[in-house]
Amino acid sequence: MGRTVASYRIVADGELLELEKFKKGLRAEDALLLDEIIVDARRHLHAASYASFTDPFRGILLSVLIEMKKKVKELEKKVDNDL
Repeated sequence: MGRTVASYRIVADGELLELEKFKKGLRAEDALLLDEIIVDARRHLHAASYASFTDPFRGILLSVLIEMKKKVKELEKKVDNDL
């Protein structure tokens, strides 16, 4: 019998839970920002799971970067409209 491999989603959730320890060391306002980052990371777990990254943190990082890029584009659009 072969071994059962934990799903990417379970492994990634474990990684994100470890960030809770890090959060305890942050100032309150920074802890709130980390909470937002964790939400952003969870937004694209399906895509990261599909990609089958060997390191779950790569998927988490890419998910966060995608969400940050969306926010930057939205702000650029607002600035362009105000000019």
